[in-house]
Amino acid sequence: AILVRLGATSVVPKLVSMLEAKDATQEVLDASLLSRSDGYGPSVARMHAARGEKQQFAAAVILREAKNGWTDGLRDRYAHWFARARRTSGGNSYAGTLKQMLNDALTQVPTEKRARFEQLAKDDGADFVDRPQPVGPGRAWTTLEVEQLARASTGADLKNGAKMFIAAGCVDCHSSGEIAAMHNGGPDLTAVSLRFGARELAEALVEPSKVLSDQYAFDALELNDGSAIVGRIVDDNATSLLVVENLLAPDARVEILKSNLKSRRPSMLSPMFAGLVDRLNEQEIRDLCAYLLQSN
Repeated sequence: AILVRLGATSVVPKLVSMLEAKDATQEVLDASLLSRSDGYGPSVARMHAARGEKQQFAAAVILREAKNGWTDGLRDRYAHWFARARRTSGGNSYAGTLKQMLNDALTQVPTEKRARFEQLAKDDGADFVDRPQPVGPGRAWTTLEVEQLARASTGADLKNGAKMFIAAGCVDCHSSGEIAAMHNGGPDLTAVSLRFGARELAEALVEPSKVLSDQYAFDALELNDGSAIVGRIVDDNATSLLVVENLLAPDARVEILKSNLKSRRPSMLSPMFAGLVDRLNEQEIRDLCAYLLQSN
């Protein structure tokens, strides 16, 4: 927080990466105790499952005051976090706190970019008119939970799984079978079952930054003025780099002169947003996993 208030530009990319990270798993509630009561037990369990990530929330609180170090790509990721946070719970004051945080964050967004930020913060970029929507209700899924659902494919609806492939936003960057990607930002998933089992698929869906492919990873660029840009380099010539920060807007490119470049390294942050499957309910997760792991 101190570095943000001092105007340090390098801290913003690090805080944004924290928005994508899951808290360490802790068994706060004893499931055996909750199961003793059909009255309060299930309600408490649902509330606990829908809780937000504390580390993410702390990072978001600090970022709302950041004036320097932003790029369009980093700002989009911050906006997406608000959309995901709205699907979690945290007590009676949670919604009001989120609203105030969003209002605070908007004061640091240039006027001409506020409409986009507000839209992304509202719907996570997933509500297209012709796009199927999950029934839900969703929750903050863990890797283990998704893995277990992926293994329990009995009764899965492959047709609905294909719909969830679109609804969850997978189609934005990936193709699968007859479903073509809207933007070719990620690998073709038609034969993903030849490479992934239930565990690997669950990790890719829930923790996209855990294992990064060299072919599709972003680069983290630090400039001489202390600012940073994270994105995919689409052109590298003798004097400059051309960078795409957001794969959903591939035509929005930033040119970086190599004379202004201080360092370049692989980003530890996946281009894929975390929490994309958190809008899906248990059956929808099962259907999606069965669809992806079917033999094509």
